[in-house]
Amino acid sequence: MRSDLLDYIKEWGDQDFSERPFSEIDAIVLTQAAYLNYDGILPGIGTEKMTLEQIAAHPDAEHMFSDPVYGGTYRELWALLLESRRFSRMALGCFVNHVDLDQEHQFCGMVFYLPGITLLSSHEAEKTFAALPFASIFVAFRGTDSSLIGWKENFNMACMRQIPSQTEAACYLEQIGALTEGPVLIGGHSKGGNLSVYSSACANPALQERIQRIYNLDGPGFWPTFYRNTGYSAIEGKICKLIPESSLIGLLFSISGSCQTVRSHFAGIAQHDPLSWVIRDGQLAAHTGIARKAYLRAQRVNRLIRSIPYTQRKNFVADSYELVTATDAGDIYTLMEHPLQSMRTMGRTIRHWEKGRRKNYRKIFRKLQQAI
Repeated sequence: MRSDLLDYIKEWGDQDFSERPFSEIDAIVLTQAAYLNYDGILPGIGTEKMTLEQIAAHPDAEHMFSDPVYGGTYRELWALLLESRRFSRMALGCFVNHVDLDQEHQFCGMVFYLPGITLLSSHEAEKTFAALPFASIFVAFRGTDSSLIGWKENFNMACMRQIPSQTEAACYLEQIGALTEGPVLIGGHSKGGNLSVYSSACANPALQERIQRIYNLDGPGFWPTFYRNTGYSAIEGKICKLIPESSLIGLLFSISGSCQTVRSHFAGIAQHDPLSWVIRDGQLAAHTGIARKAYLRAQRVNRLIRSIPYTQRKNFVADSYELVTATDAGDIYTLMEHPLQSMRTMGRTIRHWEKGRRKNYRKIFRKLQQAI
């Protein structure tokens, strides 16, 4: 797919971070680079790191582009990073990728070690960091991958105050904080944006002081009690939340603080993909606000979630997962590859349920359809 984000790297890649300040677009670049498949390539948590050239020379480097849908785009993204003066001096490390079926848990975090940067801020005066190798770090949390259990964990947000990936993100950030010094930037897309905010709010005060900015790219919100924590109050002013004009994911649950609305080349839910966001003259193309239809839709969905008793919400999420796993699809791509066959399999499964269970599921499903 053609993307303004890739064009941005081509146009501005010859300027390093001291010449052109680190911006929200650079955060989008890194959060997208976090989606590449680094399993078996990058080192885990520790002081070891790899330069882009070392990663490119790894025998399994081709594995990074194995995603059946975005593989070609990731290949082009990686080539541009490697060729650019702006990003080529980065190093990567502290890679953790966990998928746990029993715990209904999908988590991925990694660290980008950046050269000295100037950080462009809309909230405060510019901060200039010493231009030393790896003078700052960007902690990236990956959003939901293609695994079905990753999607199940997302849905668990509707019935859990804290999901396992949030707990792991908080522990991960503390470990990274203990291993490093200097300024810290944090970011993620979708669930990764949620994890960025959650882990920062849970961080110890000394680490919170080091955190310069938290980039939440269309990530869902939290239950209202979360925003009353003193930890959240300490980092609220450092959050940069970006949402597309027709956002749904970024408006789920309760949200707090201001959001920057951006334009997208796509329509509807497809705007959730940052690769579709419009960039002009090195800047994100801002929108005047959330589209009214999108805002009303998010309100309907949030009201519906709040109106369903906890047990019914939990059962609905569990039943939905049972239906998709009945198709024997290993991931979301396989599930969508043969939609009619998948729907028939799910239809046969639901017909074998007890009548009351079937009735309750269909009732909530119809309400959700109407809300969306």
